[in-house]
Amino acid sequence: IRIASIGPAGEKMSRLACIINELAHANGRSGMGAVMGSKNLKAVIVRGEEGSIELANPEAFKELNLFHRKRIGEHMPNVGMRKFGTVQHMMAQQNSGILPTRNWKDCQFEDAAKLGWEGYEKVFDGNHTCYKCTVACKRKVNNTAEKRYGGPEYETLAALGSMCGVGDLDAVCRGHEICNAMGIDTVGAGAAVAFAMELAEKGILTPQDMGGRLITFGDGAGMLELLDKIARREGIGDVLADGVKRAAESIGKDSEEYAFHVKGQEPAFHDPRGKTGVGLGFALSPTGADHIEAPHEVPFQGEGVKLVNPLGIIVAPKALDNGPDKVRYFIAGEKTWAMNNTLGICNFVVAPLFALSYAKLCEVIEAVTGWSTSMHELMLVAERSMVLARMFNTREGMDSKDDTLFRRMYEPLPDGPLKGTTIDPKEFQNMLHMYYTMMNWNEKGIPREGALYNLSLEWLN
Repeated sequence: IRIASIGPAGEKMSRLACIINELAHANGRSGMGAVMGSKNLKAVIVRGEEGSIELANPEAFKELNLFHRKRIGEHMPNVGMRKFGTVQHMMAQQNSGILPTRNWKDCQFEDAAKLGWEGYEKVFDGNHTCYKCTVACKRKVNNTAEKRYGGPEYETLAALGSMCGVGDLDAVCRGHEICNAMGIDTVGAGAAVAFAMELAEKGILTPQDMGGRLITFGDGAGMLELLDKIARREGIGDVLADGVKRAAESIGKDSEEYAFHVKGQEPAFHDPRGKTGVGLGFALSPTGADHIEAPHEVPFQGEGVKLVNPLGIIVAPKALDNGPDKVRYFIAGEKTWAMNNTLGICNFVVAPLFALSYAKLCEVIEAVTGWSTSMHELMLVAERSMVLARMFNTREGMDSKDDTLFRRMYEPLPDGPLKGTTIDPKEFQNMLHMYYTMMNWNEKGIPREGALYNLSLEWLN
């Protein structure tokens, strides 16, 4: 039996509510928990039977399964994921000078090591995994009351840690436990708490607004208090529960200056000023700022470009480049991760960076479905899903004006190894328009008639 359920946050239709399956796995962004709550749907429960799925070629599938499991155990990016999980990204971001800190105000956190593997190893209580996954990148911790909620991954460590100026790993793990128990997206909730903390620092929120005391950056107990208020829609939590965009509209007093979002969604914690392709992903994602719109370019610089040669990319992407080569790389990467979404497979198991090659992926699809396919066909299917999402947003009134970044991305990084680096607004607009041109979309970011016909989507015209 498998269960996907919402918690109190979804029941109260918080726009930060998510759907949790098996207590420890969050379908985290876009307020999907609120959708279930609006329908009075508490949970979806499924009973499966072993062997109930017929494979087109069981023997070929078995052979591919053995191959892939062995390769995951040897392929270094997967070995690193199994050993450290995404916790390893904390110090990678810190050392690169792009760790989002104190509501994107800073890019270096003095307590990053306490939240990275150096500190995390002290509370690590074994690996955790999605159903039958060999990678096992998830963590368990020994410092919370209820072990079934698992331990925080990178996004949560940044959301409840560096973004809030909280270096207390125990408090961050407790915050993770609260979010999973209450059914809250840790990214959105952490951003909302950091937003409130900065408003308190600026004098826009008062002690009375926050329930009797001022909660500012570094206050671990205050962070936990605000999470609980958000989940229960109590006091200031009732305002924050709808995300920073709507919270700023409710609070007023120039609070929108500190409410960072794209299309109403709070960004995950990767700073585009250090890898501009992530900025394109934030701006162009149909759901708002999303860090998994395309593979981040850093591993594919220099000799790493060989990993993306099968996607037709022969010029290595550069992290700070804003030109056509970056856009070409981004489109190829965006399609390959959209392909993963259409197939229902995790980005941590398949090329370009991880163990399963594209050639083997096509073999797996044929062994499971009997469908003899190719990367060309799979990329067309992926692009079709991307354009369908874009046309949905077009119908709802969105266009190029919504493909943007938030204020602090156009300001220079204040310190660290990339001090002074920023995103030039004009260069970023040029990147967006280059993307539209390469995708055969018009200047408003709407797919042209030819693009729709090419994908058998002419009925949307």
